[in-house]
Amino acid sequence: MTELLWLSEDELRDVCRILATRLCQTESRIVMMAIEMEKAVAYGYRVGYEDGITGESYSFSQGDLESLVLH
Repeated sequence: MTELLWLSEDELRDVCRILATRLCQTESRIVMMAIEMEKAVAYGYRVGYEDGITGESYSFSQGDLESLVLH
């Protein structure tokens, strides 16, 4: 951290630009992850509820890949 004190003005601008870019990327990834988690929870709840009503045991299918987001 102390090395930032000895950077030139242009170097500091570059560091700030890189940090701002990474911050934006992180924020967008957090939003995307939250959306995918909501989808996975809704899918798991829906399938669990349907299986509970019909008395069927949960079986693996192509749609199960959506719920793997949580793991």
